[in-house]
Amino acid sequence: MSDEQIKNNITQIIEGKLKTLEASLPFLSPFQIKVQSNYFNRLLFNWLSYEKNHRGIFKVSSTEKAFTANIGRLSFKLKIDRVDEYTDGSMIVIDYNQTFISNYMAETRGRPDVEMNLDLLRHMILNQIRNYRKRFGNEYGEVVIACDNRHYWRRDVYPFYKASRKKSRDSSGHDWSSIFDALHQIRSELDEFLPYPVLDIDGAEADDVIGALAEYSQENDMTDHPMFAEAEPFLILSGDHDFQQLQKYSNVQQFSPIKKKWVKLDGTPQEVLMEHIISGDKGDGVPNILSDDDTFVTEGKPLFSWPICCRRLDIFHCHM
Repeated sequence: MSDEQIKNNITQIIEGKLKTLEASLPFLSPFQIKVQSNYFNRLLFNWLSYEKNHRGIFKVSSTEKAFTANIGRLSFKLKIDRVDEYTDGSMIVIDYNQTFISNYMAETRGRPDVEMNLDLLRHMILNQIRNYRKRFGNEYGEVVIACDNRHYWRRDVYPFYKASRKKSRDSSGHDWSSIFDALHQIRSELDEFLPYPVLDIDGAEADDVIGALAEYSQENDMTDHPMFAEAEPFLILSGDHDFQQLQKYSNVQQFSPIKKKWVKLDGTPQEVLMEHIISGDKGDGVPNILSDDDTFVTEGKPLFSWPICCRRLDIFHCHM
């Protein structure tokens, strides 16, 4: 369609909807209705112009599509507002908090005396998303932003999960409350004003969302949607080593924005996962299998590590 045709179609649809609204809400003045009409016309035309001029060929294949994602022992009933089907179904998934907190620290050189500036952080995030899309878009498709929900289901199962991070942040000198508030505000703006899907699932972290999407990109019983009928290129933008296990899928690649290089496996995905399980993750407050659960939060608790440090992983494989 030409721009004029798009504008005419939008105007006709809006006028029809507002007439219905006018009849059900008689207290609205003609001026209020006119203001709302102008706002909708401008908003929808800008949105459709962007999709027409800046996105690849796609079709809206479903709206309000419900599906169930199984993560460990938990099942999440999800609903996707809109699914756009591209010719190849590929995507770039950004680990929002991990990527942009790391970039912010690199930008400010980790100095706690640098005052948090919302406009600077917003500019940095928008510029980085644009750069990622420009660099990887042709091969991996559109950008999807995966976020950490404020409630983690893992804390319900394991109370010490990431509990030691608060102590580290309190001693760092950074104003983490302002940083997280700013990230949350910018995330809301991305969701409201920009065309990137922003996935914030109640109870889930970005790791869960990305893991579910990676599985979703395979041919499995999670969905029968044709967008994911074949395993198309799937790029994870994050330096988090937890994602290495997802390279068990042949279509999944990981790029670290901070190190500016591809994340390569040290062994097979199964070996990486097993070593991670056995050795634990201090950053997440998970000790190795020989140590107590509260090792990283209780003063004086020893971290037992000799067998893990001194034996090769294949010794453990022999006993599995």
